[in-house]
Amino acid sequence: MNLFSEPKLAIINCLNAERAVASKWPFIIGGGEACDLSIEDSGSQCEIAPAGRGYAFNALSGNGAILLNGAESRSSVLKKDTNYSLKVGDHLFMFRLTKDPEKWFQSLDPNRWVIHHIPSKVDLGPYAQADLAKHLPDDSSDGRFETAVFLEGARVGFFVESVRHIFGEPAARQDEKEVSRNHAELIDSEDPAVTADHLLARPAGSISIPAM
Repeated sequence: MNLFSEPKLAIINCLNAERAVASKWPFIIGGGEACDLSIEDSGSQCEIAPAGRGYAFNALSGNGAILLNGAESRSSVLKKDTNYSLKVGDHLFMFRLTKDPEKWFQSLDPNRWVIHHIPSKVDLGPYAQADLAKHLPDDSSDGRFETAVFLEGARVGFFVESVRHIFGEPAARQDEKEVSRNHAELIDSEDPAVTADHLLARPAGSISIPAM
């Protein structure tokens, strides 16, 4: 397959903005120095390669640790000029088969993230990557199964439940853990003047996604 007449594979790391354009096929992503895009702390590998008259995505190792557009995939046919999200371990990527990689790269900003409520089609944001965690729905709410995050302009991304730990825990929930520790200490106290009335109320730490 002629790399000069066919679309090029452009891929961007959503967390650190590192970019790559494939110079050979197949293009292998994953743990190990032999990979074309080598990532740390991952025993998973996948490839993007020509297949017939088109291209295909194939998971090579690491069953369950690789998500394509939010779902486990062992093999998928890829479309040209279409955005794809890819999660390999705790690494998040966007890629596209395009004849103008630079133009596509310029359309994405890894520091501008959108929260999308799927049933209502409501978008919130964009938010800076460092602030994203505190705007995510609470992990005890039903909305955690109905919410995705993506780079502004991408319109495809990652389900919150699969990436929440990557963005860190919002300060509000960290404060809540501190309150829980204080609660336990107060209950264990021998001072009769110390009661549960001294406990702080749970801080508000999650967004409420409006319904349509």
